[in-house]
Amino acid sequence: MLDRINKNSNQQDDLYNIDKYRKKKKMKQSIKKGLIILGIVVVILLIFFSIEGIKQKIDSKRAEVPTYPANLKGEDPMDLEIVDGNIAVLGKSKNIFYEPSAKKDGEIVHRNINPIVKVQGDRILTYEKNGYNLRVDNKNKEVGNLKFDNKILFAEINSNGYVAVVTFEDRFNGALTVYNSSLNQVYKYSENKKYITAFEFIGNKKGILTMQSTKDGKICSVVRVLDFKKEKDTVYLEKEFIGETVYKTVYNDNKYFVYTNRAVVILDKKGKEINRYELEGQLVDVENTNGRTVLLVQDIVDFNKIGLLILDSENNVISKSDFSGKVLDIYYTNNRIVILTTQNILKYDYELKLLDKYENKNGYSEVAILGEQVYAMNGDYLYKVQKKKVK
Repeated sequence: MLDRINKNSNQQDDLYNIDKYRKKKKMKQSIKKGLIILGIVVVILLIFFSIEGIKQKIDSKRAEVPTYPANLKGEDPMDLEIVDGNIAVLGKSKNIFYEPSAKKDGEIVHRNINPIVKVQGDRILTYEKNGYNLRVDNKNKEVGNLKFDNKILFAEINSNGYVAVVTFEDRFNGALTVYNSSLNQVYKYSENKKYITAFEFIGNKKGILTMQSTKDGKICSVVRVLDFKKEKDTVYLEKEFIGETVYKTVYNDNKYFVYTNRAVVILDKKGKEINRYELEGQLVDVENTNGRTVLLVQDIVDFNKIGLLILDSENNVISKSDFSGKVLDIYYTNNRIVILTTQNILKYDYELKLLDKYENKNGYSEVAILGEQVYAMNGDYLYKVQKKKVK
């Protein structure tokens, strides 16, 4: 009886051990499956995060590559110029320089509220009309600055870095001060009867001062040539233009070119008038380069009709062309003329052959050209104008 009981007990123990073994085996298999699944999940997650990391790196590298249009939001851009091979965006508080690739190549902070900016070669003149401060920069650093006791009416800079500043003084209608490229004063001239309206350098030694008054009840513009090197009697010559407003003067090829609201007048070295070309409309813009005069003249009846003329050094018409639209900006180089209108960008050579015509589809306000590539900007972006043309 006892043996049977023990035998039955042993059999039950064996059954119990087998069942326990089976449970352990199932548990091990479940754990193994779980580990395999977990491993697969981990591998999938690692692959996913690796791909995402690679994507982020690629996106980051793409974001680092500069492209057009360049974002100018918040920069308050005012003018577009080419400075030392860079596209210069001249703004209210700073000037930003871009390489042709759209990569930013530095900036100069000037902190003017409403600056007037003029460029000659690699130098940038910045001042505020009716302000007291003036500075000269290149794209890498500040060249120098000047502070005045009297308000600045206007200032000019020549290709050698000489600076002319006209200020308002209580005893005078205007005072002209000339500085060399190191911003050291080299000349001063004051005028108490006429109002100084413009100035043009003749190299580093002379300059053409334009003034305005009245004579016999008519407007009278006076062109006066000054010699900086003389200690006394620095007026070299003087010429009156009664009934005309002189906008611009240029000395070239031993002659003085005087651009008025009515005509292009050529004077010899002694100030004698030797040639006059009468304008057939209102002068919009004028440039004298390579011994030639470029004129934009607005029709007095149809304001949207603009005549574009090229005159030689004797006032003979070399070429003439017409276009329509309100002119927003003009950019000149030695061999190209670029005109921005509300509708188009027009690129000419100096024979007035229309080389390219692009649509102003982005509300451009300023234009410039480097080589053959046209650049334009609006209040938010700088664009590299693409080759899609309009007929």
